[in-house]
Amino acid sequence: MSESLREGLYTDDLKIGYDTDLIDSICINVQPGKIVTLIGPNGCGKTTLLKTLMGSLKSRGGVIYVSGKDRSTLTAKDTARSVSMVMTKSPLPELMTCREVIESGRYPYTGLLGRLSEEDSRAVSEAADMCGCTDISAQLFTNISDGQRQRVMLARAIAQEPSVLVLDEPTSYLDIRYKTDILTKIRALAVNKNIAVLMSVHEPETAMRLSDMVVALGEGQVLRIGTPREVFEEGFIRKLYKLGDADVGEFSGVPWFKDPIRHIITDPGKPGRIMIQGTMSNVGKSILAAGLCRIFAQDGYSVAPFKSQNMANNSFITPDGLEMGRAQVMQAECAGITPDVCMNPILLKPLSDKGSQVVVRGRVTGNMDAKEYFDHKKELIPVIMDSFKELERSHDIIVIEGAGSPAEINLKENDIVNMGLAKMLGANVLLAGDIDRGGVFAQLLGTMDLLAGDERELVKGLIINKFRGDVSLLEPGIRMLEDMARC
Repeated sequence: MSESLREGLYTDDLKIGYDTDLIDSICINVQPGKIVTLIGPNGCGKTTLLKTLMGSLKSRGGVIYVSGKDRSTLTAKDTARSVSMVMTKSPLPELMTCREVIESGRYPYTGLLGRLSEEDSRAVSEAADMCGCTDISAQLFTNISDGQRQRVMLARAIAQEPSVLVLDEPTSYLDIRYKTDILTKIRALAVNKNIAVLMSVHEPETAMRLSDMVVALGEGQVLRIGTPREVFEEGFIRKLYKLGDADVGEFSGVPWFKDPIRHIITDPGKPGRIMIQGTMSNVGKSILAAGLCRIFAQDGYSVAPFKSQNMANNSFITPDGLEMGRAQVMQAECAGITPDVCMNPILLKPLSDKGSQVVVRGRVTGNMDAKEYFDHKKELIPVIMDSFKELERSHDIIVIEGAGSPAEINLKENDIVNMGLAKMLGANVLLAGDIDRGGVFAQLLGTMDLLAGDERELVKGLIINKFRGDVSLLEPGIRMLEDMARC
């Protein structure tokens, strides 16, 4: 077995069914830190597959591996320490409080008497708090609502501290508040605790927004495995769910297989390129770019951050010993991907008011004063473009961060980080101003006035960052801004 399959959950030529084969040749791979979601119409075999993986239903052939080991060779305790599951229909243990139900998730770690250690109690309390169950801990499990039971059973599974978490319709019975909260926590569990998550859902939009990979079941087979973008193609989804020409957006707004973001940020058919520029330094460009990375990732896109040139002394050291800016590391984490020096090909580490150490693709190339670097930087354009193209080959959207302001007219010659880069890449620009600093309308309009005509055409929207309070007091200024900026 390859090294990449030694952790998480993996099936090899698995066959499932009851008296006859329902689906065969199932090969899925759920890696630590990733979420794989099963979709398909009712009766396609999603729950049957999950039951087979957990052992409550005997497989009809093939092998199930858990952390590189054949599941059939594991003891019940070993399995319980590695895999936990939440089914749609929960058992109804009588005379047990919600806290006691969550505590049962620790039984694989306790002795024969089931006494909890301090560590067990801590794990139970953390799981209860994470799932919003602390306030109902003392209530009998049989006396709470279906939605509350779902949260308790998820807390029990989390308290089990598994390496693999299997969820059958995890948001069933939940209202919108807890549905949103639970889905957010599932993503955090996968990323922060490096848990392999396999789940089934009925709502395609949930699979689209939350999953790293999607497995589509139907017609007695695995029809498609891929990223959300690869699976949620309109023709395929209509065929999978037998939608015909039905207007699925009539009741749910924008259909889940549509691509509303792509048409806003770039031309159809091309990878997305969206750039955050600012009216000055410290208007919040890094945080805005990180937020977009997170939103796009949650919406099912493969997204990566990019800043051609960063200036900072506190660099991040990658596992292979290369240096890059910490802002792009934070943005990569928001995108759910591993930081790479391609995201920040040029790093300037100030040595004085007039000079910096120059780091290119993670390696120090030497020291330069400001004038020397200004004359030299155009020679770095091939490095910038190669780094960008390397990222773009494996991602749907690149969120680009500028530096300082595009209206620094003394620095516009040979610009490689603001409008100069935007023009090289054909990126659409969002221009951000900081209302906390005062004069935000002057910031935005003044910057727009100092841009050349072809640069203004790249600006697709203006952002007033850090606004707090009654937005109605801002609306007259916004209307004037929209009229005067015309972006």
